[in-house]
Amino acid sequence: MDPFFEKKLNQISEKRIFREIIGWIIYTVGFGIIGMSLIYSYGVFFIGIFSPPQIFKEINNINVDIAKDNIVSTSSISIQNIIQEQIKNIFPQENIVKLLNLIALSIFMGITIWGGLAICEAGYKLTKD
Repeated sequence: MDPFFEKKLNQISEKRIFREIIGWIIYTVGFGIIGMSLIYSYGVFFIGIFSPPQIFKEINNINVDIAKDNIVSTSSISIQNIIQEQIKNIFPQENIVKLLNLIALSIFMGITIWGGLAICEAGYKLTKD
């Protein structure tokens, strides 16, 4: 075999091996991101080991001054107060805040898993050639 072609063949195989190693590293990082996201989500939603990040916080004292205008009658204010108390009994404020935090965590984990899949795809494309 011609030494020139042998040298080119060795360069091509070295580049191929390097690409494949980098591809497998990227592939592993992508699966690591997906795995860690799933483990954290499992720990938050099913086991309760971790607490979700507190994106939304409970606000205790919100005073809405309804009686600023003299147009509002006292009966409508009392009806509104009764409705507010009933809604508080049905949906406690701390449960709503927890639900919003869990929804935010779910959205973030979905984005993280999607990004991990994109990284895995990039690694797969490097190893495929």
